[in-house]
Amino acid sequence: MNLIYVVILGLALFFAMQLINKLASLITGENKWVMLLRRTLPLVELIVWLAFAFWAAAIIFPDFTFRRMVLGAMAIVLVLALGWYVLRDFLNGILLKTENTLKKGQTIKTSFVSGKIIYIGYRTLQLETDKGEKLRVPYSRLGDAIIIQPPQKGQSHTHTLSFDIKDGYKAQLITEKVFRELVNMPWVISENEPGVNLVHTDTGEITLEVTFSVMKEEHAILVGHKLEALFSKSEE
Repeated sequence: MNLIYVVILGLALFFAMQLINKLASLITGENKWVMLLRRTLPLVELIVWLAFAFWAAAIIFPDFTFRRMVLGAMAIVLVLALGWYVLRDFLNGILLKTENTLKKGQTIKTSFVSGKIIYIGYRTLQLETDKGEKLRVPYSRLGDAIIIQPPQKGQSHTHTLSFDIKDGYKAQLITEKVFRELVNMPWVISENEPGVNLVHTDTGEITLEVTFSVMKEEHAILVGHKLEALFSKSEE
């Protein structure tokens, strides 16, 4: 009977929270009270569900000794989960700040995001993209990422690679694939747009010339390996 009572109350609480969230989404405007409501509502919902979970455990397990063990286990799991969620970003942030001289106004580039640093927090890094979009990136996302700090003007290294194209019908398709691959590589400096050009020789052969800029010479080797793999696959 207690279990049925808890399930019914849980369903009622679920639909009530859904209704509150729906009503809150209908509120328009950007004043401080609306922004405060949007920020606090998820926290209030979390607290309500946690309180319900502990209350439900106390109802379902009436035996004091067993109930105390269940509530203790729930508390330990909750502390570990919240601790991991908060500390993973915080600890990754400390390591990144120690290993990389991150500072406001600096431009960084990774395989999934790039932009200028506008805010360095304890758990997140806020970037502004070339389009003016503001992105808040958790440090845990950057922990295993390759971070490229584009050099100042005059510090880049430009390289040119050539590939012979056997199938002239695929030339334009290969050109587009190579260009897309270049602009998405974290080692290639986006400020210096890479060049991908088809060159027709006097003997009728077609050569693809690829020009790109990197911050370090060893990055050119990585780019070359990636392009060779892509080129070989495209020629098959």
